[in-house]
Amino acid sequence: MGTKWMRRGSLGRAHWLGLGCLLLLVSFAVPSQRQSKAEGTTYVAPIPGNLLLAGRGDLGDSVLISFMKLSGGSRARIVVVSSGEPGAQPKRWEKLGATRVEVLRLESSEDLHATSSLSLMMNAEGLWIEEVEEALWEDELFAVLIQNSLARNGAVAGVGATALKLASSSLDSEGKRSEPTSAVLPGSIVHLASKKAGEDQLRKALEDAPGHVGWMIPDSTAMLVYHGRRICAVGDGELTALVVPKNDWPERVERVEAKSSFQIGDNFRYSLDLLAWRRSALDHLGPVFPPLKAPVPKLAKGTLIMHGGGGVNDAVFERFIKEAGGKSAPIVCIPSADNFAVGDSPDSYSADELRERGCKNVTILHTTSSETADLDEDFLEPLSKAKGVWIDGGRTYRVIDSFHGTKAHELMFDVLKRGGVVAGSSAGGQVVGDFLVRGNPRTNEDLVHEGYTRGLGFIEGVIIDAHFSQRDRGGPFAEMLKDYPQMLGIGLDAEAALVVQGSVGEVLGENRVIFYDLTNKKKSGQVIELEVGESYDLKKRAKRR
Repeated sequence: MGTKWMRRGSLGRAHWLGLGCLLLLVSFAVPSQRQSKAEGTTYVAPIPGNLLLAGRGDLGDSVLISFMKLSGGSRARIVVVSSGEPGAQPKRWEKLGATRVEVLRLESSEDLHATSSLSLMMNAEGLWIEEVEEALWEDELFAVLIQNSLARNGAVAGVGATALKLASSSLDSEGKRSEPTSAVLPGSIVHLASKKAGEDQLRKALEDAPGHVGWMIPDSTAMLVYHGRRICAVGDGELTALVVPKNDWPERVERVEAKSSFQIGDNFRYSLDLLAWRRSALDHLGPVFPPLKAPVPKLAKGTLIMHGGGGVNDAVFERFIKEAGGKSAPIVCIPSADNFAVGDSPDSYSADELRERGCKNVTILHTTSSETADLDEDFLEPLSKAKGVWIDGGRTYRVIDSFHGTKAHELMFDVLKRGGVVAGSSAGGQVVGDFLVRGNPRTNEDLVHEGYTRGLGFIEGVIIDAHFSQRDRGGPFAEMLKDYPQMLGIGLDAEAALVVQGSVGEVLGENRVIFYDLTNKKKSGQVIELEVGESYDLKKRAKRR
């Protein structure tokens, strides 16, 4: 199997050259948490690579097998790092099918700086890190090597005390909080405990650190974070996720039983979403959303077109082109709600349709990076001049992940302020309101998912759903509105569009748009269905005669 102990002396010029390259690489790869320019809120991003945080005590085979899968399979090059005898013995890895495991014993910073150590850790596909000397955590190189592994889409495991070092904040057995310098799990407090006392300690720490998510990992259990955001538990215990109550937000807590097996490609096996939980914690820093008194749905300037999905007919596209200023107007099409594979050239159905209709200045803008949407001047330049923006369909959460709270988000508002038009179809039509539905990254069947309830907010006081009659969404939508009776519900049928100017919406396309007003005491006025050509006053919540 090639499993062996490694310990060597110090390194000279080659080490510093390698370290310089690593620092340069990681400076571009480490996930950011910046203050956005658009709304003053903090946006979050997936973490690079794959992470496993394991509690204390004996770890079952399922945890090691899961780490092998995160690292790339049985042929993955795994390096077990420890300052003493490793808990996961080489023969045990071999019995589980691993064929390329090497054990690196590091007792000092001098060992870490050895040529062989640097080579092993730089080329590992999986770093399984058990307890190591404190001097190693104080050495910047150790943190850089960990970050380098994740930046290369590798896997890093922190076992026991090491798991605490990999979160942005952690608790010891007495509930004392610290902030390690090697953190790769941002916005989180990790506690290795399972009893009620441990949960109370975590709750108290979160009260003192608003905006953080608490993760409690018991003995013999591991928390897996993969694909940048997906979380599941493997082993014998129960993983707890916690956001404490604040500003009238209630506590959010979820306990997940650990699984006995794990498949990285199985989309529906994971239990929690890292970004949704982090967004929940950040939401709790402000007032409860939506507000108990809903804002009046009204545009100060410009035109908003929300389409229910399916085919977009000529009348809708022609109206969009007109409101943008004609076929020579600068138009931006955003397909980021769709799921593109890495390396794919993103296409946009709206861009194709607009070009077929003679539009000469159409730009496709796609990113999965909120940092790009906030800071990349070349990316932002087309939006700074656009008179029309069209957001394609797919999944709403992808649009939020890429754009919410960024400079690009601000520039879309500017399109309306210039008297231009913003449009969206299907998910693009849902996301233009302030309260978002179907934002759960795991499934679009859940109407409300905490952490993804904020849309782009081009029009306030509304909740918008698409594919309405065709997918029989009326009943669940009406039931959901009972929790938010202050909001105006808008159901967009497929192939139907609502064109809003000021506080008036006009139905275009085909099929119907359905309005729900639960503040209307007359039952006949609570649900109003409008056909093509009819209009609705969003402020008065009434059909226009």
